[in-house]
Amino acid sequence: YKKVISRHHENIWGYLKSAEALSEASPSEAIRMFKKAAQKVPSYHGTWLRIAQIECENGHFDAAWKSAEKALSLNPYDSETIAFLQFLNKRPAKRKKSTS
Repeated sequence: YKKVISRHHENIWGYLKSAEALSEASPSEAIRMFKKAAQKVPSYHGTWLRIAQIECENGHFDAAWKSAEKALSLNPYDSETIAFLQFLNKRPAKRKKSTS
């Protein structure tokens, strides 16, 4: 994926695939790659949803909530993002919805 990124640095595909490959072994590096993809295509909600899922898997629920809200702001009709936020909201330590 490094070759794809170096040859086609404006295309998010290399960043997305690289991030997925890193998601279990190095979640922080995966998040960094997803954020690079989000910089390339800011309107794509999927990068923020995937960041939220990785944050949640690693117990960073506030960060997961913020990223999921960002995803929802980019695509307010995405059923996967809505379901993810509902899941986070049902956790024992209930989250308050942000006012932003």
